Amino acid sequence: MPVEFLIIKKKNIQKYLTNLPYLKLFVKPVEVGCLPVKTNNDLVCMAEDPDIASSLVDKTVAELIALVGANNIEMIHITDQKTYGSE
Repeated sequence: MPVEFLIIKKKNIQKYLTNLPYLKLFVKPVEVGCLPVKTNNDLVCMAEDPDIASSLVDKTVAELIALVGANNIEMIHITDQKTYGSE
């Protein structure tokens, strides 16, 4: 099973999933307590499972995102797709 994890602005989810349709098979929006989503400009975690998101986005990562500024982050995509397949 591949690893797919995203942090993306809520308003851009549909566009990104349209551009990379295979992601629909692996990820869905998941809540992470330290990264609240209130508006379409806020960042959303997308993962296979909430536990994966919670382990990757802890309090330290959330503080770093706040320091950089969520408005300065378009998307973070973590994957191992190129390590196991020929695509």
